[in-house]
Amino acid sequence: MDAATVSARLAQIATTDSRALDRVCEQVAAALLEAGQVPEFTLASADFDTDARLICADRYWRLRFLDEPSVRTAAECATWLAEHADPCCRDEILEKWTLGYSFITRDSMESAIELGKATEDIVRGDARDCDAAYFAALYHAGKLRANLYFDELRQFLESSLLALAAGPHRQRPVFVALQAFAAFGSRSITAEHAVALLDESWNSPERTRHSVDVCLNGIVFASHHDSQGVLLRERAEEAVARWPQDHLFHFRLATGLHLCGAEDEALRSIDTRCGCCQPPAAESATSCSRSSTSPGATPSWRDGLPPGAPRSSASSGTNARLSSSAAGSGRTRPTRTWRAPCAAPASVPWSWSPCSPPPSPSPSGPCRSASPARCPCTTGSG
Repeated sequence: MDAATVSARLAQIATTDSRALDRVCEQVAAALLEAGQVPEFTLASADFDTDARLICADRYWRLRFLDEPSVRTAAECATWLAEHADPCCRDEILEKWTLGYSFITRDSMESAIELGKATEDIVRGDARDCDAAYFAALYHAGKLRANLYFDELRQFLESSLLALAAGPHRQRPVFVALQAFAAFGSRSITAEHAVALLDESWNSPERTRHSVDVCLNGIVFASHHDSQGVLLRERAEEAVARWPQDHLFHFRLATGLHLCGAEDEALRSIDTRCGCCQPPAAESATSCSRSSTSPGATPSWRDGLPPGAPRSSASSGTNARLSSSAAGSGRTRPTRTWRAPCAAPASVPWSWSPCSPPPSPSPSGPCRSASPARCPCTTGSG
């Protein structure tokens, strides 16, 4: 399939028909992969909803990562992105891809030996800008984050050869945010140090939506922090003010308000979150960019709340309000019943993605449903 044919086919898709857009982009990406080709078009935007070229490239590299989930693939993707993406949108795509692809391939962790050999080749072929090493480091760090390996993530970011090879990119807000996430979840790091890392990333003039997401996600797991609820509420309020249509940030705000005991305000934030969610037609995309890549980001309040969080005095009226708010948004996806974080059985950890692997080892591996809205992992009540 030559570049002209690919461009012509993508140009014919109506961007208002999300299902047709997803279907054609998936077909083109699969054809390119089967032919052993890479996309030859350039990316001029970070619009993952209507930009056919970006969606097609996203599908293509998603298939590549699912086929070979390694830092070598990450380095190849980084090289392609540097050559085919406009600088104005490259960073946004890079962060979304590294965190997204690492999430959907979190069950494939590379060994220290494999990582060491790959690092040597990546560093040897990397340009002066260290883009390949940075992309690969974020990808591997994203896997550790998705699996909640806090101490391993901290050690990787601080001292691994791959992370060190990222050079000046180590000062980027999303890199520091991952360090803060690891520090918040670790029991060997003080809360003061974790907050210092949080502030460094949060106050950076280059702060992005993804770095903010990782920061808030880290606070969720800071159960040893005395002011966890207040910290999460204050930062989430700032995030909601900056990105008012981001339903995940409204969920984080609701969680912070709940931890502070402000139940009514938390419910209002949940209602707002439901209103910001896209309808199932727009959620049928197979791309990781349209599904959650953040541990602790599901429709149920207990998801993402650390063990030992205060038990709520929620009543049946609370459940009814949550159910009615979801119904009022026009969505047809199954709703979940709210439960206090301590109500779940002690032997079953809270889930943090609609498609996350089951609590116990499963021969079938993690769910990779093409449609998060129809994923069998989310059917039934919470």
